[in-house]
Amino acid sequence: MFRVLVKNSTPEVFENTLSLALRQHALVKKGRLLTHQTRIGCIKLLTEILRTACPEALCVSMRIWTILQGLHNAFQMDGYAAEFEAAARLSQIERLVPGEAVAATLRILEQIPGLQRVAEMVGEHRKNFRDFPLDSSDGSLGRVALGAQMLRAAIDFDELIEAGIAPEEAVKRMRPKNGVYNPDVLHALAHVAEGDAFYETKVVTLGGLRPGMVLREDVRATDGTCLLGRGQEITASLRDSLLHFAGLVPSGDMWKVRSRRSVEAQAVQ
Repeated sequence: MFRVLVKNSTPEVFENTLSLALRQHALVKKGRLLTHQTRIGCIKLLTEILRTACPEALCVSMRIWTILQGLHNAFQMDGYAAEFEAAARLSQIERLVPGEAVAATLRILEQIPGLQRVAEMVGEHRKNFRDFPLDSSDGSLGRVALGAQMLRAAIDFDELIEAGIAPEEAVKRMRPKNGVYNPDVLHALAHVAEGDAFYETKVVTLGGLRPGMVLREDVRATDGTCLLGRGQEITASLRDSLLHFAGLVPSGDMWKVRSRRSVEAQAVQ
């Protein structure tokens, strides 16, 4: 394009064209930033709603997001993490509103810029893989379909894990259900499950929590409220917050956590 302008345009035309192009680029960047901020705001709002109205649902959504992160990385869908985190939170909407109102709520959310695909993913996540169109020329629709299939697999996988089934066994139980799950998603899910080979499980007290550890069970307050869900990674700020509010946690409580094995331990595996 620049080659054509340089050869066939006067300096004034070239300068004006370049100025308009830069202005358009700036508008596109602002639009993307606004969309991203909308999704981030949605995540924060949904998190607070779940924390207040149904803490158990917040724990479930955190676990689903942890699984979706692994699938998101496996499919190299860079730039869409906020969409999937919002979808994980929104997937628990059934716990907050009557069944007949879920579809209406999702239709309203579809009208919000930045949330259309998220609402569509959640709205379609219960569909079986065989019910999705095999081919689509619309890249956006394709991402929605894949996102819905990933969300379906993540939710069902989490339910099996919560029932006490080992991660690898959970994937094996999901494989024979032909047409229910996307085979590519199950393949990626198997790698997520196998990731435990690089980790070890420990039991620690509140003071033993370290950044980078991943909770293998929920952290609950003395009244049973879920403070952190299984699958949540401990960060320095989360640890400091828990220590600050240590009085909310029953004295002497211990939790299973997953931490990365040492290099020597990995070599033995």
